[in-house]
Amino acid sequence: VRSLLDSAKSPRFILSASDVEHQYQDKFSLAEFITNTAIAATSNALDRLGVGPSVLQKLKADSDPNHVKLRFSSNETCSLIEKKVVEIADSVKHETYETTATGDPQKVEEKKITTRAVREVTEYHWSYNVSYGLLLVHDDVDLDDAVIQSRKGTEIIVVTGSERAPCPPQHVHPHRDVDLNWYLQQLHTSGEGFQSQFSIDRDASSCKTPRRNDDVQKAVEAFEELRQWTWRVSSFFHDTVASRLRSQYHHQSREYGSSFSVDDSIIFVPVLPLFQHDINGSSSESSDPLLSSADVNVLLTEQLRTIDSTISTLSEKFPSEDDGSIASTAEARLVLLMKHVASISSSFVQGVNHVEGMLRSQLVSAVGREIDSRDFGDFVKSFYPKLFRPEYVPEPFVYAVRRPDHYPDGAISIESTSGVDGDGFETVLTSTRKIEGGAAMRMPINSAT
Repeated sequence: VRSLLDSAKSPRFILSASDVEHQYQDKFSLAEFITNTAIAATSNALDRLGVGPSVLQKLKADSDPNHVKLRFSSNETCSLIEKKVVEIADSVKHETYETTATGDPQKVEEKKITTRAVREVTEYHWSYNVSYGLLLVHDDVDLDDAVIQSRKGTEIIVVTGSERAPCPPQHVHPHRDVDLNWYLQQLHTSGEGFQSQFSIDRDASSCKTPRRNDDVQKAVEAFEELRQWTWRVSSFFHDTVASRLRSQYHHQSREYGSSFSVDDSIIFVPVLPLFQHDINGSSSESSDPLLSSADVNVLLTEQLRTIDSTISTLSEKFPSEDDGSIASTAEARLVLLMKHVASISSSFVQGVNHVEGMLRSQLVSAVGREIDSRDFGDFVKSFYPKLFRPEYVPEPFVYAVRRPDHYPDGAISIESTSGVDGDGFETVLTSTRKIEGGAAMRMPINSAT
């Protein structure tokens, strides 16, 4: 990140937000910055998926943004196309030698004979078909030109020894939907594209901290829903489809033990809780620690570059989408972008939680140490003399046990665990009433008691 931004502006340091001196209001600005950057990064990923600015423009113009969903639909079919008996040679060879006499009594001819056992096996050839579609829907009705991506792939699975199909004859999966309501509400037209204008209502009664407020909470819920949706889409390929094509089935095409295995870790995620620090020593009161819009554009450009670079390498591992196979570059690209969107969502949640963590760390530093429930209990106890009459002030429940005219033999008490780890004991405070002149309680102390 520093190498990217150092070329864009100087002199300054790019540091983690917790390492730069700043004001309390800067934390609100940082939370807004992280959210807007996450929205822009998600827009880049969706653009490569097929949901570009023109599609979003049409959605905002023709549809109520409160009822738009991104839907992934899928189904599987399987049918028996051939049953035949084949001969399979055993892998173990048996070698024998045969000798033949010649005209010369001193010489014989020796001939090596190699044999293999052959067994007959019944093969069942199944046609396994997968079709799916990624589309936009409004009130559960498909929009015009709403299909983002759709494809059908086929593999011939050859199963030996059992007529059991590798999957049901037909399986239509439930739709996997994600609401785009909150996402579309944050986008506003800017030239030929869109710009995110998320902000926190700092005057709202529900606004407690830069993290604990309704605006950020709705953003967290939206990104978490998006992350779970991308996981469900990816799991269809990783778990459902790949499980049909595992190596326990003998088939005529590639090994599918690692189907749809793509690495998104090399794609740059620009959602980072960063501040800038002026090398010349300008104070936080006179300079804005937030990164500029030009800095954000540099980070987003790097994100697009790494996305395109990674997509271009998929053809080295996966066949073309025109190949007709199930695991092609189209599915690999879809799974890759799903994983990347999930990484963006996770980075966003971690970023806003980091802002809250900064606030907590500063509070602990100001107090001097962390305050737990025991400290609050001690604070309340200090006010007991003001809250109770002297005769009713709670006292430790501990009483001596003695024989008449003897020193105490011991004590009876009620204790509770204390300390952070519960490794200590503390006598429970109780309110008591003393009655003078009452009959003494007597009980024998022996092995039975």
